[in-house]
Amino acid sequence: MTIAAKPPAFQLYAGDFMSDPLVDIMTPEELGGYFRLLLVSWQQDEPGYLPNDPAMLASWSRLGAKWGKAGPAILRCFRVADDGRLYQKRMVQVAANAAEYREKQRVKGVASAAARNANRGSTVVQPRLSSGCLPVDERLQPEVNPLSPSPSLKTPLPPSGDSGRTRKPRAKKPDLVAAHREQAAAALDEVNAARKRVRASAGDYGSQDANLKHIAGRLAAGYTLADIRHVIAVREAECRRSPDQFQWFNASTPFREDNFTRALGADPHQRIVGKGESARAEPLPYHEVFNGFKDQLT
Repeated sequence: MTIAAKPPAFQLYAGDFMSDPLVDIMTPEELGGYFRLLLVSWQQDEPGYLPNDPAMLASWSRLGAKWGKAGPAILRCFRVADDGRLYQKRMVQVAANAAEYREKQRVKGVASAAARNANRGSTVVQPRLSSGCLPVDERLQPEVNPLSPSPSLKTPLPPSGDSGRTRKPRAKKPDLVAAHREQAAAALDEVNAARKRVRASAGDYGSQDANLKHIAGRLAAGYTLADIRHVIAVREAECRRSPDQFQWFNASTPFREDNFTRALGADPHQRIVGKGESARAEPLPYHEVFNGFKDQLT
């Protein structure tokens, strides 16, 4: 095997290597020297073979003067060929298998290249066919300019439905904020005041439409400013009892329809105990009611 044809690596099966009785009894030095000689043998012109020269083996194994003591254990893993060289049987077989595989791949590559070259002169396109279809010869197909529009696109499609029907423009949604701006702004001021009573560092919501639209929506639905004040009081009481609820005490969440109707039926001086069908309202302890009134007065 020439150097050009020789693969740069070989397969090493760890289980086979470590279960070899001759390897299992080696000392660390002997094992290291043996493995180095396997690597050197693979680099030879004929992989798996080594010259039967003690000086060269001592140098390649890096054992040096220790070769005289470690060499016999290593040499038991090699055999002597007819020409006097040493060879490792498994390495020779691995090299032969690699050469056979490479030759098979080379033959396949040559055949594949020949097939491609033979097909370059053919003008017949053989598409993947379904049952009952015939192959298409591209020489029989008319030339089509890819830049020209498709004939099927030249005629506009007829309108769907009744051609005499006129689509009505969509009705514009009423501006709820404009219709209830004054009351919504007053309610928003009360939201800001209630938030500061719960948490003095709370920031204020400005009177932009985005902050007023949910309050205006409840006013447009027929609720009164007194209803909105009641919901604000319920939310303030909930935040005092559960500080983690403060993140939802804003200009929008309390005034969404579901949240608003739930709070509208609640008493700010009561709290809900339990969940689902077992939920019930209980009066707040006196000290919680008193602290709420005290904060509103200060």
